[in-house]
Amino acid sequence: MLTQNAQVRVVLIRPGATEYDLQGRVQGNLEIPLCAQGQQEVEQMVPELSEMEIRTFYAAVGPAAQQTAQTLAQALGVKVKNLGKLDNINWGLWQGMCFDEIRHKHPKLYRHFRESPETICPPQGESIQELCRRAQGVLRRIVRRHRGQTIGIVAPEPLLSVIRHLLDHSHWGNLWQAARCHGTWQTLTVDAEGFLAK
Repeated sequence: MLTQNAQVRVVLIRPGATEYDLQGRVQGNLEIPLCAQGQQEVEQMVPELSEMEIRTFYAAVGPAAQQTAQTLAQALGVKVKNLGKLDNINWGLWQGMCFDEIRHKHPKLYRHFRESPETICPPQGESIQELCRRAQGVLRRIVRRHRGQTIGIVAPEPLLSVIRHLLDHSHWGNLWQAARCHGTWQTLTVDAEGFLAK
């Protein structure tokens, strides 16, 4: 049985909505800030997260993640740290396009990405496997530092799903659908020693 000090409780938080979210566009690592609806979504998360005893928020690169983390941290009286220089995936030529446009213009790639996202690289973009390699080292440092604590990680999709996959080996799920989610959160418990031994 795992002791409490051998675990890290991680609250995975999707930033509030941006205008691109509302328009159904692919954001990737584009610098898009929260819109008014997104700011409201973040403020609505405050009472939900206030009982989680979060010690520190880690925020990915990008205005939406940074704004979300800063708002939550200020309301809850905790610190914000950066996820190193970890930013979201580079979707290449897909960035800025509507999801439906990609589905019509690149139906095979769209389908393969939905079924096996780790096998696909968007045109002139970055693969999920490359994003995994960038995220792994950052997560190892965080898990090592926060044994026995609860932390929040604020990151857009699909970076947040990649982080979840690396921490608990969960299935990727539908990354297209996840990319349309915003202003939500979930928790998981990480076996720190097992994760660091990999």
